This record gives sequence, C-alpha cells and structure tokens, in this order.
Amino acid sequence: MRIRGLRLRRDWDKVWTAIQSSTLALTVRKKLLGSFLVMIVLLGVLGWISMSKIASMQLENEKITTSWLFSIETINRINLLAEQMLALQATMIMEPNEDNKKQFMPEAGKLFTAVEANMEQYATKIKTEEEQAYFDTLTKAWRNYKDYYSDAFVLSQRVNFVEGSGTYAGQITKMLTTTQGAYHTMQKQIDLLVKLNHDGALVSTEESKQLYQNALRDTILTLLIAVAAAIGLSIVISNHFANPIGQVSLALQRIADGDLTLNNLQVSNRDEIGQLVTSLNKMSLNLRTLLLQIQDASTHVAASSEQLLESSEKNAKAAEHVTQSVQIVAAGSENQMQSATETSMAMEEMTMGALRIAQSTAEVSELAVETSRQAEAGNNTMQAFVGIMNNISESVRRSGEEMQRLEGHSHEIGMITKLIGDIAKQTVMLALNAAIESARAGEHGRGFAVVSQEVRKLAEQSNVAVKQITDIINKIQNDTQHAAGTMKQGLHAVEQGITAIENVSNSFSNIVQSTENVTDKIQDAASAAQQMAASSQHVSASILEMSSIARRSSSSAKTVAATTDGQLVSVNEIAASAYLLSNVAQDLSDLVGSFKVTAE
Repeated sequence: MRIRGLRLRRDWDKVWTAIQSSTLALTVRKKLLGSFLVMIVLLGVLGWISMSKIASMQLENEKITTSWLFSIETINRINLLAEQMLALQATMIMEPNEDNKKQFMPEAGKLFTAVEANMEQYATKIKTEEEQAYFDTLTKAWRNYKDYYSDAFVLSQRVNFVEGSGTYAGQITKMLTTTQGAYHTMQKQIDLLVKLNHDGALVSTEESKQLYQNALRDTILTLLIAVAAAIGLSIVISNHFANPIGQVSLALQRIADGDLTLNNLQVSNRDEIGQLVTSLNKMSLNLRTLLLQIQDASTHVAASSEQLLESSEKNAKAAEHVTQSVQIVAAGSENQMQSATETSMAMEEMTMGALRIAQSTAEVSELAVETSRQAEAGNNTMQAFVGIMNNISESVRRSGEEMQRLEGHSHEIGMITKLIGDIAKQTVMLALNAAIESARAGEHGRGFAVVSQEVRKLAEQSNVAVKQITDIINKIQNDTQHAAGTMKQGLHAVEQGITAIENVSNSFSNIVQSTENVTDKIQDAASAAQQMAASSQHVSASILEMSSIARRSSSSAKTVAATTDGQLVSVNEIAASAYLLSNVAQDLSDLVGSFKVTAE
C-alpha cells in the first residue's frame, strides 16, 4: 500500500513537472490570455450555478404552488366539509320537525361526495411515504365516520331533542337557529379568508416567477457583460504587457545573432517594462559604441603591424647589406694580411741582399738594380694596398652609417611597439567593459560575453607579443650599439694601417731613390746598404705591425659579421612577431565584423 502511494506520488510529481514545463514554455501573451480564459470559465461556471440555483428556487416555488399549496387547500376543504357534516349531524339530531330532517339527508350526500372527490384529488399529489401513511389512516377513519354518520342519521329519526328538553324547548330551538346562523356567517368569512390567501399565494407565485425571470435575465446580462469585460481586459492587458515584452525578446534575439542596427524601442509603458525597454536601448547603444571602438582599435593595430612588418623588412635588408659590407671588409683584411706577409718576406730578402751588398760591392750594382725594380713593385703594391685600405675605410664608414640608421629604425620599431602595447591595453579595458555590459544583459548577453572574453584573450596575446618584440628590439639596439663601437674601432685601426702603409710607401720611395743613388755612387754602397738594411728592418717591423692590424681588423670584421647575423635573426623574429600581430588583429577584426553595428 505504501509502495503504491509512493508510485502515485511520483507519477503526480512527473505530471506536475510536465505541466510546469509546458507552462513555462508559453509566451507572456498566452499566459495572460490563459489566465483570463480561466477567469471567464469561472465566471461562466458561477453564472451557470447562479442560474441553476435560481431555477431550483423557481421550481420549489412552483412545487409549493402546484403541490403543497394545492394539498393544503384540499385538506382544508376536507376539514371544512367534515365540520359541515358534523354540524349538519347536530342540526339533524336537534331538528324537531320530521319533514325537515328528511331534507338534511340529500345535503349530507352532497357533503360526502365532495369529501370523497377532494380525497381523490389529494391522493394524486401525495409526495412521500409518510404522507401516504397518514392519508391511508385518514381514509380508514373516513369510512368509519361514514358508518357512524349513517347510524346517527337513523338515530335522529327516532329522537326529538326539542320535545325531550321540556320547558327549554323554545330556548334550545332559538339557540340552535342563532348558532347555525352564526356558524354560516363564520364559515362564509372563513371561505373569504381562504380565497384571499389562495389568491395571495397565486399572486406571490406569479411575482416569484416574474422575479425568477428578471433575476435570470439580469444574471445572464451581467454574465455576458463580465465575460465581455474579461475578454476586453485580457486583450488590452495582454497587448499592454505582451507586445513590449515581445519587442524586447525580438531585440535581444537580434543582439544575440550579432545584429546591433536595431532602432530604439518605443513603448508607452511607464512601469518596470518601460524601464526594461529603456535599459535595453541603453545596452544596445553601449554595445554598438564598444564594438565600433574595438573595430577602430583592431584596424589601427593592423595598420601598425603592417608598418612594423615593413620596417622589419627594411631592417632585414639593411642588416643583409651590412653583412655583405662586413664580409667585404673581412676579405680585404685577409688580403691585406696576406700582402703584408708577402711584403715581410720580400723585406727579409731585401735585408739579406743589403748584407750581401756590404760584403761585395761587385754585386751591389746588380742588386741595386734588382732592388730598385723590387722597390718599384713594392711601391706599386703599397699604392694598391693604400687604395684597398681606403676602400675598407669607406666600407667601414658606410657600415657605421647603416648601423646608425638601423639603430634609428630600431627606435622607431620600439615606438610602434609601445603604441601597439597601449592599444592592446585599451582593448583589454574595452573587453572588460564589454564583459560588464554582457553581464548586465544576463542570459541574452551570454554570447557577447564569450566574444568579449575572446577579444580580451587576443588583446592579452598582443600585449605578450609586444613585450617579446620590445625585448628583441632592446637586444637589437644593444647589438647595434656594440657593432657601431666595433666599427669605430675597425675604422680607427684601418686609418692607422693606411698611415703605416703610407709610411711604407714613402720608405719604398726612399728605397728607389737609394737604389738610383747606388748605381751612381758605388763608393757609398756600403753605407747605403747599411741604411737600406736598417730601412728594411724598419719596413719589416711596420709590415709586421700592419699584419697585426690586418689580423685584428679581420677578427673585428668577423665579430661584426656574427653580430649582424644575430641582428638579422632578430629582425626576422620581429617580422614574424609583426606577422603574428597582424593575424591577431585580423582575427579581432573578423570577430568584430561578425556583429552588425551600422545599417547598410
């Protein structure tokens, strides 16, 4: 039994849950119309109950008139006829005249007939078993009374009440006559009263019937008016509430679909629904403004990323050019070092020749001629080397200028990156405001909350990318400054090499002049040879120093080349970051583009 009760309760809970779910799924208009429909049905039920009760009252009134009142009148007539029969019996007993007594019998027969006729009419209106039992007893008593009445009539024929009264016969006769007259007078008045009450009952019945008809008419009219008023009120109230709510629902659906071009809703409500419409208009305006700002910001970020990408490409080209220049400098330094080695070997041979000149003047002339020729060749080599060193100096100077321009581009990239960071921060703030506005919108603003979250994530990714780009730019600026310093040192070393080579060139000129003097002055050959040896040693030392400078220049050039290679990698990373930032800006623009904020 308990399990069955639990099952019934569970089934009822399921039915009630289904009813609640179906009710919650209805629109506001349907709910209001349903509520008023229930009221109309209740009014109809109330009117039907009222009319049923009025009809029952009318039926009872008719029942009183046609049944109870008729039965009362009939039983009163039977009672009256019985009294008349009793009075007739007494009169008949006291009547002294035999002829008069015979006249009473037909009258008594009429009374008997009238009583039996009324009893037959009453029998047709019996309503209950109790009444039937009473009537059966009355019928039995009536038969007994009829028998007794016949015996009394026979006995009255034998008795003379007046003669038996003696001296009181006159008084008794007078009393009977007077009493009979008074009785007839009273009976007449009773008949009049009975007729009056009967007529009054009929009038009351007619009035009750008329009252029933009026009440029925008024109830139907009132019910119709109430139903019409309920229908009118349901339509007015449903329009008053359902239409604005329907407009709000449609507007929120359009906002959820990304359409923010709807115009401000206009309603006449000044209640909570009017406040809801005002808040919806304000929210739509704020969302439209916010999306326009985000769209402008994404466009600006895209433009800035394109500028950054273009600048990084220029920097990459400049870095490649610097690398090529540094490679040329390194190659020139290697050539300079090789030439210095060859010159050093030649100077050693020249020194040995000068020593041989000191030992043998015979060989001085030939050696002088050979030395003059070698000196001219060395001088030409030195002149060519001076040109190469000048080219190296010019290349190093241009490389320094390129490094300065590269440093300026890096500074410009840093400014653009700072601007992008500021835009990303502003985008984060706009995304936060969008999240707040979507939270105020509640369930209908949930889709926009997801978009604002994605916008905030993109802005944060942009901010992280900006920080990475800033770090790379700082490294590039440091490497650029270090490369510029190395370039300056290389340029200074090249200038020193040029000075040394010019000295060597002058020495070669002196050697040529000396060899020419040797051919003219054999006697001074020994001293000239010693001077030439000393000059050769000096030239050898200068060549060794030039070789060391060339070696350092080559090492610096390789360092600069490695630095420029790292800078080129950094520039490529900047270009990749700029490309990534451009994609992020494009994604942000696509997300914002999914919303329709202006009418086409």
